[in-house]
Amino acid sequence: MRRYDEVVMLIRDQIAAGTLRVGDRLPSVRQMSKNTGFSQVTVHRGYELLESSGVCEARPRSGFYVAKALTAPTAYTDTTSKRTASDPKSNPSHPSLVSWKGVSAFGLPGASQDLFTRSVLDRTLRQVLRRGIERIDLDPQPEGFWPLRREIARRQAQRGAVISPDDILITSSTLEAYHLCLDAFTSVGDAVLVESPSYYPMVAGLKNRALDVIELYSHPTLGVDPEQFEHLLQNNPVKAAIFMAAPHFPTGVTYSEDIMRALIDIARRYGVLIIENDMFGELNYGVRPARSLRQFDDGNTVVQFSSFSHTLSPAYGVGWVVAGPHIRHVLSTQFMTGATAADTIVQCTIAEHLGGRSYDRHLRILKSTLASRMQVGADLIEKSFPLETSVSQPDGGYMCWLRCPKTNAAVVARAAAADGIGMLAGPMFSIAGSFQNFIALNFSYPWTEENTDKLRRLGQLVKHQLTNA
Repeated sequence: MRRYDEVVMLIRDQIAAGTLRVGDRLPSVRQMSKNTGFSQVTVHRGYELLESSGVCEARPRSGFYVAKALTAPTAYTDTTSKRTASDPKSNPSHPSLVSWKGVSAFGLPGASQDLFTRSVLDRTLRQVLRRGIERIDLDPQPEGFWPLRREIARRQAQRGAVISPDDILITSSTLEAYHLCLDAFTSVGDAVLVESPSYYPMVAGLKNRALDVIELYSHPTLGVDPEQFEHLLQNNPVKAAIFMAAPHFPTGVTYSEDIMRALIDIARRYGVLIIENDMFGELNYGVRPARSLRQFDDGNTVVQFSSFSHTLSPAYGVGWVVAGPHIRHVLSTQFMTGATAADTIVQCTIAEHLGGRSYDRHLRILKSTLASRMQVGADLIEKSFPLETSVSQPDGGYMCWLRCPKTNAAVVARAAAADGIGMLAGPMFSIAGSFQNFIALNFSYPWTEENTDKLRRLGQLVKHQLTNA
């Protein structure tokens, strides 16, 4: 390829990728020459070729500008493959599918953005910025902004857990907090127990570590069995156990107080640390605040992590770890791993927002909307899916867990994706790739005519596979 052709391809690729848009000015000939190492004559020749093809236009004494958009090459997916579903090479390494770009709603991991009104938070952020940094107490504490930790502790108290702000460490996100806990309390080769099914980003995080992972079945109605938990601790040198008790992801069930107390008592007796994922802790549908494992602990057995991603907005998704007496150890781990807390200005904004009344009002509306959308989804499943389908009864969050007998969820997911329908196949929620005939659906999105029709079509795909099983 000649050098000026390389200039042409470089500009075309940037336009196709969206880096350069219609109306944008191309880098000057001098700057492009400096960037590529080509002569200015070569770069100018490339720009002339772009102009002659109509991609760019030259403006006198101004330079070259993008004149039209280009379509990026189609990305490879399983739906474009010539292989059949029965060919093992056509399956990804993990036999489950997340939504591709353009596949909407039920297969997306996060809540619908229409649930979050950022205007109040953005206004508070602007007010914080107008006051100026010098007027904010930006004490560079490694644990994070103290007023925010105080507000988190206050909200924990409303749920029955008495926590000092000094026991809390702020992180940039939920997963940052989760990985910090794993770094602090596990080492290579340690046995770690995790619920199955479980929050799939946590499953992915465990797969990337040299840990001996043991799965404990979580019933879609009852949750985990404490007796089975104790049996596994008796027969395995478990270092830490990871639970999401209120509400569980993806079943949506909240464990009973008896189960929570039993899990903590068993873990305490065997010297096992519980790492609790509480990211949906404030999304229960009931009037009373949701229970949590941390509520029934004296502080030594449970380390909890969460964030505001699912209650405020992903844009303000600051996370935290409630470490209790383990706080110094977690801080040391944070320092050694180079993990950082969220921007202090953002922390200050969230702290001021939590201190007002609008957050509680927002939560009430958010929970009511999620409960309503979940009920509509459950009703549609009853009408559209095979009678043999079993459905969890979520009491919080936005995920619904379905058991579809004689159904291969990965095959259904591929067919659904080809039809523009998103879903999450059961195996992605398990280290061992279990739950081949389970699917999870995100019901946080508005029930538009399009989404209603997509769920009905998904039901037809499940029926078709069941009929041909």
